[in-house]
Amino acid sequence: MLNILTLKPDHLSAFLPLMQNNAHESRKEPGNEAFWVFQDEQGGNTLYLIESWTSQSALDAHMRTAPLRAVQKAGQQALASPPVSLPIKATTLVPAFDLRPVQQTGHTRNVLVRLHVQPTAKKDFLQIIQNTLPQARKAHGNLIYDFFEVKDDPDQFILFERWDSVASHEANLTLPYAKKLGAILPSLLASASDRHLLKDVAP
Repeated sequence: MLNILTLKPDHLSAFLPLMQNNAHESRKEPGNEAFWVFQDEQGGNTLYLIESWTSQSALDAHMRTAPLRAVQKAGQQALASPPVSLPIKATTLVPAFDLRPVQQTGHTRNVLVRLHVQPTAKKDFLQIIQNTLPQARKAHGNLIYDFFEVKDDPDQFILFERWDSVASHEANLTLPYAKKLGAILPSLLASASDRHLLKDVAP
């Protein structure tokens, strides 16, 4: 699940500790595989949450926990607009969600990209991603390189990357496979990609 929360500017400082506590406690819950909270590297009032649960029952139990209810209560006043919630899943054409342990998460470079693909170009798009993923995961400094489809929206996809540093990510962009992806991708999209460079705010 990808959740995007846009907060009122004067509520972020009070809301963020509640969300950080929710993330830390969620990782201890049975069935939780990941719970990450990010903010744009330059700051701002938007939080990006990526969650993974082993089952619907594990998620249902999480929805009843005190830390989450504290977040929901605070959100009634703190949110500037309704949250965007995108249920995401691994595609059948690429390896599943990568859950390698990430150390020193506060120093990582994190990249989140939303992609709307032209329906007629989807086959070519998925083939390129299928070729890119193993090369990216082998690149120096890569911690996670995951690709998801958005349920109920067959033309929308999410690319999520974690690198051990800004330098590793920027060096990766100079590699042949990354240059090829950057050159081809725009022609396959229905609109410009929505790309964010993020910092981990709940390590």
